[in-house]
Amino acid sequence: MLQGSRLRTLELLNAGMNSRSLAPLLEISELVTLESLNLLRNHADSRFVDQLLASPRLPRLRQLDLESNSLTPEGIRQLLTRPSFAKLRAFHI
Repeated sequence: MLQGSRLRTLELLNAGMNSRSLAPLLEISELVTLESLNLLRNHADSRFVDQLLASPRLPRLRQLDLESNSLTPEGIRQLLTRPSFAKLRAFHI
């Protein structure tokens, strides 16, 4: 797909992303180099957060923007306490 490239930033603003559309995105192997993921104004809910947390493809993620989504306090707490997201420098909700 992006042969020889390093995907560092991905912005899917107001793209209608939900847990069903996120699943195939998280299968893309090039995400392992992703440092910034902006999902502003989508349909992120607790299932969406579960998928993000379970993905082994985001080890370098440093910035995550989930502002203007449908996150519950529990979903936010899950994100903040997950070891896989310990390297985040910026988290917007």
